[in-house]
Amino acid sequence: MVVETSIASVSDVNAEKHGRQWFLEACPTESEYQFSYEGSVMQYLHLIPISLLTAVVLIFTAQNLELVTVAFLNAEVTVPRAALVMAIYVLGMFSGGFVVSLIKSLLKGASQK
Repeated sequence: MVVETSIASVSDVNAEKHGRQWFLEACPTESEYQFSYEGSVMQYLHLIPISLLTAVVLIFTAQNLELVTVAFLNAEVTVPRAALVMAIYVLGMFSGGFVVSLIKSLLKGASQK
């Protein structure tokens, strides 16, 4: 006994199994294609300032390769000037983020009382 199954019937079974609604939601409409095209244009527009910032950082790094010595108490560290500036910038971002979160939590606690 041979059972024949066509591709259409298998896909119908899968559509019923997973729900036709999911299939219809997964298929983009014409307006969604237009939206995704506009989104890709915006991605390219956002790429311009990111590229400019990257170029500025690379130029800064290339021009500041001299070694500087930083001393704190009895410890001394000699690093390239660009690396020192980048490390100070990152530490400033972290400390600034901690201060902002501390102020938000204090304001939230004060408003709940």
